Amino acid sequence: MPDLRDRALIEEARTQRFRLGSALLHGRIPDRRTVNDNVRRFIASLIVAALACAVCVGISFVTDLLQAQAAEKARQNASISIIEEETV
Repeated sequence: MPDLRDRALIEEARTQRFRLGSALLHGRIPDRRTVNDNVRRFIASLIVAALACAVCVGISFVTDLLQAQAAEKARQNASISIIEEETV
């Protein structure tokens, strides 16, 4: 029987220490973050990630478009120079 009382006392002290540590780190219970705050943070993180992906895709698209235009212009210049050489 004394063993159970000792274990209960140790567990109670451990719980009290945990609660005091949580209060020190996070403040009083009403001031702590609720699940809604964490869900809002998660949703905001998803939105930021989606925006970052959209920006990366947009930059890639524009870069590819500019490279294609430059290649087309180089081909046109090459064909014009070949035609000019043939006529001269």
